[in-house]
Amino acid sequence: MSRELESQEFTSLQVRRMAVASSARSIAIAAAGEQAIITKAGALSPTIQERFLLQDPELQGLATVIARADVRIQFGSWDEAQQLFTPLTDAEFTIDSSGVEPTAGERRDPITSGSEVVVLGGTSTVGAMEITLVQPLSTRVTRIAQITSLVLLVGILALLLTILFASLAAHRFAKPVRLLSETATRIGDGDLSAKAGVPFMVGDGRGNMMGVTLSFSMLNASWDHVFAKEDPYFSEEAAAGIADGRLHPDLAKLYLMRGFHRDTVFCNSVHIRGEDGTDPQQVARATQEGRRRCHQLARFLIESVPGFEQARMSELGPTVGVRETRKLEAVHRILASDLSAGAKPADGIVCRDNPIDDVMRSDAEMTHDAIVASGDYYTIPFRAMVPERIENLLFAGRLVCADPAAFASVRGMPQCMAMGQAAGTAAAMALAKGLAVQTLDHADIVASLAAQGMRGIGGRPL
Repeated sequence: MSRELESQEFTSLQVRRMAVASSARSIAIAAAGEQAIITKAGALSPTIQERFLLQDPELQGLATVIARADVRIQFGSWDEAQQLFTPLTDAEFTIDSSGVEPTAGERRDPITSGSEVVVLGGTSTVGAMEITLVQPLSTRVTRIAQITSLVLLVGILALLLTILFASLAAHRFAKPVRLLSETATRIGDGDLSAKAGVPFMVGDGRGNMMGVTLSFSMLNASWDHVFAKEDPYFSEEAAAGIADGRLHPDLAKLYLMRGFHRDTVFCNSVHIRGEDGTDPQQVARATQEGRRRCHQLARFLIESVPGFEQARMSELGPTVGVRETRKLEAVHRILASDLSAGAKPADGIVCRDNPIDDVMRSDAEMTHDAIVASGDYYTIPFRAMVPERIENLLFAGRLVCADPAAFASVRGMPQCMAMGQAAGTAAAMALAKGLAVQTLDHADIVASLAAQGMRGIGGRPL
């Protein structure tokens, strides 16, 4: 009976595998266009490699909708005379199906579908792809258990009920966490404050926001070779890559930094202009474009920058980082002229000397210009986080009230964390005293933060 069930499952897998192969072939041919699948050097076309690394919804659908199994795709060449498939090196891709919801009785099955080879065509070398389904969802295991023993059936049902109750319990406890995460995102973009009626400015006031960024790391790079040149932005290599079409024009400066571990390089170079960080669709679109540029840059580094020959890509961010959305109107607006003068107001709650770090608003170039003289600093006033009319509301971080140039300096993560500390301190004091945050004595807030270890605030010496 077990062999009969296995045979039935293989037949089902064969049908699913053929459907996947047909769809994958169409995707590969469409991606190649007029180009050969396999280059004259006997390697997989970079266009094809980039397409199948992207793992977009169309490719994911091969695993989650058609196969209902993990899909392993191996590109290679096809010898028609010998009916022989020869796999290429570094041309294997796996599409994960973990997001598929099993139906009743379905479980992951350890059987493998066998392989399906489809010919893709080509001019010089005939390209082909081998499709294999791994760990498919099936009812075979459940049906064997049902047939084997009633006792075993009861045990399986008990296990399934346990999993069900555990899943429901996990969902119940996970929902508040998810809601908290979503709320935090909305707060970070000023959604709640804007709906409460707080006036705001988007980006630079004309709707232009700083570029969003997607980062990644390169492992097994050689620091001694990568950072041997004095050029901190790898301008010469970047210019060559842009000139021959291997890099996007916005990659004229490559921000490559030593990672936390030896021979790890952090790549913070891929910036996408003109996206609205408050629009989920634009953020998703920017993430897809960012992934494409990250893969493009990683391939360029390996091919063209000394020290990356043996490196590989790792830690690609799950979504783009958003620098700027709304800036809420507060009792006081921070001006770039205040910062350049080294202003240290009595209600200053954050001490900093960060440069004007402006990242590609509209068509503007990136800046990293000093805003205060060497050795000097400015402080961020508490008033820039307090709305004028709505009581007991504070906003910190990238929502702080500042003009575009000043914002480019005060928006950094250390400043945002310190502003959050100040907001939390003020909220606790307001609750303890039964006062609105707007009525708190700024000197008390500064004194409390100073007691927590913050230096150079409130006009006090550093």
